[in-house]
Amino acid sequence: MAEVEDTSSDDALESLAAVEIAETPEDDGADILGDLAAQDVAEEEDTGADELADLLGGGERQRNARRGSVGRCAGQLGGS
Repeated sequence: MAEVEDTSSDDALESLAAVEIAETPEDDGADILGDLAAQDVAEEEDTGADELADLLGGGERQRNARRGSVGRCAGQLGGS
């Protein structure tokens, strides 16, 4: 299954920036730059969530591997 990227927050920020430009044409761009910086931070946070999910998924595999090795060791000790 292909992963679908959520762009709804990007679309909302772009439309908000477009409305702001239309309402304040004399703006020096500081607000728009602030919006773009906020968008960059939001994108970094989204990426962090994906990375965290990957790490948690990897951690589960490691725990399962350890459980299996502990079971093998216990079986060896019990058989001695």
